[in-house]
Amino acid sequence: MSRRGREPSWPKQLPVLTAEQEQIREDFYQLWLKTLPAKYKMLERFDHRYPARRHRSGERTLDIGAGIGEQLVYEDLDDQEYYALDLRQDMLDRLSERFPEAKTVLADPQKEIPFEDDTSAASTPSTCSSTCPTCRRRCARSTACSSPAES
Repeated sequence: MSRRGREPSWPKQLPVLTAEQEQIREDFYQLWLKTLPAKYKMLERFDHRYPARRHRSGERTLDIGAGIGEQLVYEDLDDQEYYALDLRQDMLDRLSERFPEAKTVLADPQKEIPFEDDTSAASTPSTCSSTCPTCRRRCARSTACSSPAES
């Protein structure tokens, strides 16, 4: 139950943004992508090293909300199949430029995750999985990841 005494409804319904609000959101993304690694370096290192420590040879990893792939610096991409899922193509394009060995998947995790139903993220649940009901259900099921489902 929320602090307001109501049951939260899932999935959250995001408001439709005006063109001005869209631009503000985009400006924030760009600022945040520059600020986070510089200002919060210690937190960034912990956030990315911790899941990488749990890696097992040959494992498949599904990174939900991969962004531009800062976390891939800490991953051994030669020893795993790494799938980076994000809802923004521009983020995946930047990720692919730096890490061409990672497979990118364009999808909105609140609507669909194009992997078999009995699969899940093989890493520690992230902010995405704690706030997104689709991600949360997947993380509760298993720790293995398979190839994307056929469309």
